Amino acid sequence: MLTPQNFRCDRGCAECCKYLTVKLYKKDIEAIKKEGYEEEFFMEFDTHIKSPVLKLRDDKCVFLGKKKGEYYCRIYKIRPKVCRLYPFVNSETIESCRPELLKYRSNTNI
Repeated sequence: MLTPQNFRCDRGCAECCKYLTVKLYKKDIEAIKKEGYEEEFFMEFDTHIKSPVLKLRDDKCVFLGKKKGEYYCRIYKIRPKVCRLYPFVNSETIESCRPELLKYRSNTNI
């Protein structure tokens, strides 16, 4: 079973930054705006989960960059809460947008 203790993120992989709906919380939005980004660039409203979410461009997060063949997050230090917790995100959020990811969660709610 995948747990926070045995999960390892592979640098440059960025699979978590593709195709996923990333819910934005107020603190996330404020932090990103403080870095100089306009809401119109990074945010849209998802009517299914009734929440602001990160925009995708070509099925990838708008903050996903690529340099020398490796992906990276342009806002890694202030990345949204959902990104910091991935793949151990709230099961309610996953069930509403990506139920197939539930198999990667631990039994502990975060």
